[in-house]
Amino acid sequence: MADLLRANLVAESYIPDENIRRLRDVVRQRKSIVRGSTQIKNKIHAILLKHGIKMPFSKLCPKAIEWLKKDNEVNEIIDINHILVIYFNLLDQYENELKFIDTNIRKMANENKQANLLMTIPGIAEIRAMEIISEIADIARFPSANKLCSYAGLIPSIRQSGNSLKFGRLVKQSSRNLKNALIEASWCATKCKEANSLKLYYLRLVKKKGKQKAICATARKMLCVAYAMLKKNQEFKS
Repeated sequence: MADLLRANLVAESYIPDENIRRLRDVVRQRKSIVRGSTQIKNKIHAILLKHGIKMPFSKLCPKAIEWLKKDNEVNEIIDINHILVIYFNLLDQYENELKFIDTNIRKMANENKQANLLMTIPGIAEIRAMEIISEIADIARFPSANKLCSYAGLIPSIRQSGNSLKFGRLVKQSSRNLKNALIEASWCATKCKEANSLKLYYLRLVKKKGKQKAICATARKMLCVAYAMLKKNQEFKS
C-alpha cells in the first residue's frame, strides 16, 4: 500500500461537502415518500381488482378517492371503514409530506445558480434539477462529458477479446439516482409541445432503435449538454 501511495496509484474517493450531503438526504427522502405513496396506491388498486370494482377514473386521484368513499355499491362490496379508509389516511399523510418537501426543494432550486441553468433545459424543472445537482456535486471532478456519462451509467458495456469488440447493455456500476433522474427528464422533454433539439433527437432515433434505446441515448445527450452548460456557465440553447 505504501508503494502504491508513493507512485500515486491509489484512486481518491470523493467525499461531498456538507451542503451536498444535506441536499442528497432531502432529495432521496422525497424518493422514499413517492415510493411509499405508490405502494399504498397499488394496494388500493389490488383491493378494487379483487372485488371487481372499476373506477370511472384512470388514476387514483383525489376525485377517485372521493368517489370510492361516497359510492354506495363500493361500500356494500367492501367494508370501507375497516380496509380502504386506513390506506386513504396513509395516502393523505404521504401527500402532505410530499407537498412540504417539494416546497422546500423548489425554494432551494430558485436560490441555486446551477439549478437555474439546468432548468433552461426542456424537461428539467426544480425538483429534477436538484436531483441532478445532488448526484453530480462538483462538476470539476469529471474531466470530460464521457466520464460523467460513465458515472451516470449511460454508456454501453464493452466486451473485447482480441480483435472482437461487442457493445452490450448499459453499465450497472453507476449512480442509479442520476441515471433515473435523467431518463425521467428525457421523457418529459420528448413530451413538450414545443419542438426542441432533445425531442427531435429522440424522434430520429426511436424509428431505428426503439423507445428504450432512444430514451437512454437522449438522456446521455441531455447529460452532455448539462455538463457543457455547467462548465461554461451558459444557459441551454436549442
